[in-house]
Amino acid sequence: MSASTELLTTPLAAMHAQMQAKMTAFAGYSLPLYFEGFKQEHLHTRSQASLFDISHMGIIELSGSNLVPTLESLLPANVNDLQQHRSLITVLPNEQGGIIDDLMLTRTEDGFRLVANGSRKHVVIDTFKQALEPDQELRYRDDMAFVALQGPAAVQVLQQHNPDVAAMRFLDAGEFKLGDVTVFITRSGYTGEDGFEIAVAATDAEQLSRTLLQDQRVKAAGLGARDSLRLEAGLCLYGHELNETISPVEAALGWMIPKQRREDATPFPGKAIILQQLAAGPARKRTGLIVQDKVPVREGTIIVDAGNNEVGIVTSGVFSPTLEQPIAQAYIDSAHAQPGTELLAMVRKKLLPVSVTALPFIKLNYQR
Repeated sequence: MSASTELLTTPLAAMHAQMQAKMTAFAGYSLPLYFEGFKQEHLHTRSQASLFDISHMGIIELSGSNLVPTLESLLPANVNDLQQHRSLITVLPNEQGGIIDDLMLTRTEDGFRLVANGSRKHVVIDTFKQALEPDQELRYRDDMAFVALQGPAAVQVLQQHNPDVAAMRFLDAGEFKLGDVTVFITRSGYTGEDGFEIAVAATDAEQLSRTLLQDQRVKAAGLGARDSLRLEAGLCLYGHELNETISPVEAALGWMIPKQRREDATPFPGKAIILQQLAAGPARKRTGLIVQDKVPVREGTIIVDAGNNEVGIVTSGVFSPTLEQPIAQAYIDSAHAQPGTELLAMVRKKLLPVSVTALPFIKLNYQR
């Protein structure tokens, strides 16, 4: 592997090595795939709390005057009404209505904070830099590490280090002290469980992580469990359910475009196409699939109807540890996308019965 393609490491790399994590390449980084095993880590997150290294993601700070119009020219979100110390989930669309990335946007005391996907952060940074006014500034916080504490016990674990976190609601955000370490916390996550995403100085990341892992309710978890957890929760993964040819309406993310932004005169990229799809309905929709077999249905699997006509394609699939059966997300022609529709998946030249189901597959446990 040449120097130009060498994988990046996170500030927790030494800790992962000491814990004998099985590593894998993801978004240009070497990250833990698992520590004990996919299933164990998945089920532990659902019952207790797990700590994930998500330092590959991009933390971006925006400062300067009059940022709201700039943000609303890029995003279909109602940024003006976003309160300080609150976050929202949105998308960065292109002119064709496709999705450049899905983002977390937080209003801070002195500006805004973005979290972008690891594989897309530099595209997001370039897009925002081109749109900023001369008196507006973008800072990519590559001096930070990022961890996620996820699961029903997460709040009990974290409030031992700062009781104030217990008062946070889903998508609340702010700066806190955990012991003697200053962190920026959002009550959010990517598992469907209650939890927190914690940005911390790279130099403090291992100390904080080891402190949290000392709690018997907390175990380290890797990308394998993170993927199966988010899939059960009906959440999108960029490069699978989202890309620059898929619109937020097709992705069942139309809720990200509030009524005010649909009706106001302020443009955002792809607005006309997105509004047309909201009005008329998209030709295809992101749906869930329950597989009526024990064989997992993987990404790229073709979905057909009873007449063997191709009606969709699987974007992610896994054997669900919670449901104890294979599940998948797919894009299905709208005429066949109603929950309860019976279709067939072409797996190794064999047709397996699948049922369209509403997302998510599990009850979401966010602290609203």
